[in-house]
Amino acid sequence: SCIGDPEIRIKEDPLRIIRAIRFKIDLNLEFDESLRMVMKNNIALLDKINPDKIKQDLNKMKCREMDTILDTLADFNITHLYNMLEY
Repeated sequence: SCIGDPEIRIKEDPLRIIRAIRFKIDLNLEFDESLRMVMKNNIALLDKINPDKIKQDLNKMKCREMDTILDTLADFNITHLYNMLEY
């Protein structure tokens, strides 16, 4: 869940998609279905973000379990972002 209308919040700052994914993985959370659908419907907005910002946010992830990360990224069809993680 997010504060306010998820559609508006994601469109204001698409990097929130990456942050939500990071929090889900690090804190072992589940997405509210309406938030998950908004994220999926707006995933193309990530293409408008500087890739360095995405990389920076992904690398704040504490969890480094490949399967967990890949499963979550696959759910949003963005597994290519896995290559941005630095180990």
